[in-house]
Amino acid sequence: MSRQNQQRTPIVRFLGPALALLILAAVVPVVAAAAGDDGPTAGPVGARAAAKLLPPRGYLGLDEGQQEAARALFASTRSKVQPLREDGKALRLQLREAVDAPEPDATAVGDLVLALADVRGEAKDILLGAEAEFLALLDAEQTVKYENWRELRQLRRDNRRGGGDGDAPAGADFGD
Repeated sequence: MSRQNQQRTPIVRFLGPALALLILAAVVPVVAAAAGDDGPTAGPVGARAAAKLLPPRGYLGLDEGQQEAARALFASTRSKVQPLREDGKALRLQLREAVDAPEPDATAVGDLVLALADVRGEAKDILLGAEAEFLALLDAEQTVKYENWRELRQLRRDNRRGGGDGDAPAGADFGD
């Protein structure tokens, strides 16, 4: 390793976390503002989950009626999903204990894995149903914007995982 690389290493180690904190500081207030006081960041689900599920505030141009309907939908969805999240957490703890046992019982571990998959599937079904209800609130232009945002979100997720080609969604207008 060259002397120059040895000197840069502490700086490089510092930049990664510093950039992550900077990005987090910029994103969390935007997501919290998008939710409003009664929005999806209130309560146990939190800003991180809302950031995964919703485009930035104002992006879709929802009118007051749509905003109220969306808030009610988010509250209803949260109340349905929260017990499943708690069940999933309990099952993951049980699974960890079962796997860490001195002599793990394969049947018990398998049953816990299947139960956890059922809980996840049930939560996914609820979230997909809520998304369909949310899409029903949108007009055609808002639906296109939402679908473009989802496609862009998926591309970013794929790129973080080392896949994807990084192209913008078809028809996406980012003001360039």
